[in-house]
Amino acid sequence: MPGDELYCYPGGDVLKNKLNITDDELLHDVERKLTAIRIDELLRRRVRGSFDFEHLKAIHFFIFQDLYAWAGQPRKINIAKGVMFCDAMFIDDMAKEIFTGLKKENCLAGLNRADFVKRMAFYFG
Repeated sequence: MPGDELYCYPGGDVLKNKLNITDDELLHDVERKLTAIRIDELLRRRVRGSFDFEHLKAIHFFIFQDLYAWAGQPRKINIAKGVMFCDAMFIDDMAKEIFTGLKKENCLAGLNRADFVKRMAFYFG
């Protein structure tokens, strides 16, 4: 993908990282282990916020801070691990739309399981 050099090492698709790991499989393994530790910590020590885009970015930073300098920042180019969920140029606008909708729906609080799953699938999609 053009522009990958912003996030990837030259000539490949391995994400630039703070540990300078250039092997994709090793990076995947290290990322899985480090993020598992951070997620476990996150479950015990919440990242405070207002359940908005800024809060989501703070959570992303917390989880990936050990690996990526760009943790917690929206992508600047189209790059993805697998399926592209949003063109980089639309991330801010889509986040605003999604979080405005979630706020109007009280962050889906109080819904029964079936309704929660339907609405969450809508927002996740």
